[in-house]
Amino acid sequence: MFDLERVKEHLRIEHDFEDDLILGYMAAAKNFAETFLGRKLEEFDELPATVLSGLLLHVGLMYEDREGQFHEKNLQAVRLLYYPHRRMAL
Repeated sequence: MFDLERVKEHLRIEHDFEDDLILGYMAAAKNFAETFLGRKLEEFDELPATVLSGLLLHVGLMYEDREGQFHEKNLQAVRLLYYPHRRMAL
């Protein structure tokens, strides 16, 4: 579900010139998601829609903001999508 084709469709990109850049953003978004969720994405039988939405939003934000002005408020929106699936240590 969270693959290059899906991300490019979300970003409305039809060329392959920036595939390496997008793959790097995808890896960063996946790493953030897994750290925040406290589990690997592969542990889900099916990736929840809110988690997929968070991943797509995160990649989109990084893609659009290449100058590094990624604001905390944007990342908070990503976190809110992940919260229902977060594992908390007791």
